[in-house]
Formats: sequence, structure tokens, C-alpha cells
Amino acid sequence: MKVCTVDVSTRLPLINDYSKLLHLTALTSDDSKLYCAIMAEPACIRHVGKLLPQIEAENNLSVAIKLNNQRPLTSIYLRVSLLSSGQNIGIASINQLNIENKSADIGRMLLPRWQGQGLGSELSRMLIKWLAAEMGVINFTKHIRDGNAAAIKSALKLGFSETGTLVTTGKEHTTRYQLTFSQECARYLKANAEPDTKV
Repeated sequence: MKVCTVDVSTRLPLINDYSKLLHLTALTSDDSKLYCAIMAEPACIRHVGKLLPQIEAENNLSVAIKLNNQRPLTSIYLRVSLLSSGQNIGIASINQLNIENKSADIGRMLLPRWQGQGLGSELSRMLIKWLAAEMGVINFTKHIRDGNAAAIKSALKLGFSETGTLVTTGKEHTTRYQLTFSQECARYLKANAEPDTKV
């Protein structure tokens, strides 16, 4: 089995070549305030899970940091900031990274002030383009709860298609969306590279 032995610290800086608006860096313990704010913010977490108390959020951050350095590399957790100001606006994740299968699952959460401005789509586009160019990933998935209309709209706009319901939690279903990266997809992402943002 071919595993990813690439050091995140050597490949991660290249991700910033794929957006003119956003800057991504691996999460560190210095990101505790941002991470805890997102995990305690109903507008960020309502379609993902339950609100986390600070101690639980800090524990989850510690796990994310460890996963960033684990080999084989299967997960990457990132701080998202605006390139223009350095303002931290959210977090992103790459999970189930499998180089042999050329697949990855991507996710993101932006603070409420930065939602609805096209930055989430820009972030997903950035992750897809970097993973395709630097890691050879061509099969992408997103898991989105049915009540999260903005994330569904963004995924469909990026070319993802619904592939089925995975889990039912209470009254909400989590649906899997899939995108196969192709030359057509690359052209679309390039043509739609500039988000409709107010930043």
C-alpha cells in the first residue's frame, strides 16, 4: 500500500499558491482561541455537532495537532486567515487522505462574520486545487448535514454531486457529496477562481 510520507511542513506552504485571498497554516497550540471560539459558536457548529466547552475544544485541538504530524499522513488541520490582513477567519480540514486511492474528504468552518461572502467556496477550491496538484488527489468527498443549505449550495457550485445519505442524527441526515477532479473540473475551478466576496 502506498502511503503519504510527505512532511506537511514541506508541502503546506505550497497551498498558499492556490488563492489570492486566503492563507492557510497548520494548526498549532497558538490557535486555541480561534479553535475554541469556533467550537463554541452555534453558527459554526450547528451543522457539525454539539457545542464544545473550552476544555473539550482544547483537547480536540491537541488531537488535531498530533494528527498533522502523524505518519502516514491521513489528516491535515489548518488555520484559515485573510491574506490581506492576516485576520483569522476559520479552520479547514482534510481527512481520510489516501494517496493510493487518490482520495480525500475536505471540510471547513468559518466564523459567522466571514460566512456568506464566497470565502467558503474559495477555501474549498483552494484545498481541491492544492490536493490535486501536490498530492495527486482526484476523488474528493464532503459530508454535509441536510440542513446546511449554504454548504450544499457551495458544494454543488464546485461540481460535487450527491452520492447518498450516510447517517441520520435526530431529524437531520448527513449526505455524502463527491467530486472527481478532471481536466473539465480544473478548467471550471480556474474560470471561477475569484469568489464573490466583500473582503
